[in-house]
Amino acid sequence: MIVHLTSSRANVVENIETLREIVGLINESGHVLARDWIEPYYHVAVKNAAKDVDPAQVYKLNVDAIERADVMIIEASFKSFGSGFQVATAMSKKKPTLMLIKDDAKNESIFSQGLNDPLVQRHAYNAHNLKSLVINFLEENNINSKDLRFNFVIDRQLYNYIRWKSFKSRKTKAEIVRELLLKDMDEV
Repeated sequence: MIVHLTSSRANVVENIETLREIVGLINESGHVLARDWIEPYYHVAVKNAAKDVDPAQVYKLNVDAIERADVMIIEASFKSFGSGFQVATAMSKKKPTLMLIKDDAKNESIFSQGLNDPLVQRHAYNAHNLKSLVINFLEENNINSKDLRFNFVIDRQLYNYIRWKSFKSRKTKAEIVRELLLKDMDEV
């Protein structure tokens, strides 16, 4: 499974050990990162060269990583517009998301506290429960046991037909296409 891990960039240096632990748990569970940015950014930040980072490139890399990822994990103990934007993007793409907030966090966003979406799990963590929270989330969302989704590009004529069929049958467009594929599989 592909996992997008994100965090407030401004707090990577002070939060590096936690982020490294999460990366280790992802790897030990047999999953891969959509974008391995934490160590490279940590070294840039330590050298105080973060001003050399291109914002347009950061945006594109993160949006692409969310697109590729099956799930997202966010260390959200610190207020961050970028992290919030990434959670909203993941939600719009129906990506299961784990928000981890240190149980002693003083800067957590009031917005994140009010977030109520079935695809987003929000948990307070500490040194004793971080591992179980991450492992349980990855196991619950393992795509080997779930339905998969993909992008489907069609021309206008096919789209109009599927939309018409959906309206006529009162089924979703996905249900229409799924039924056609199952019917074709039965005929083979």
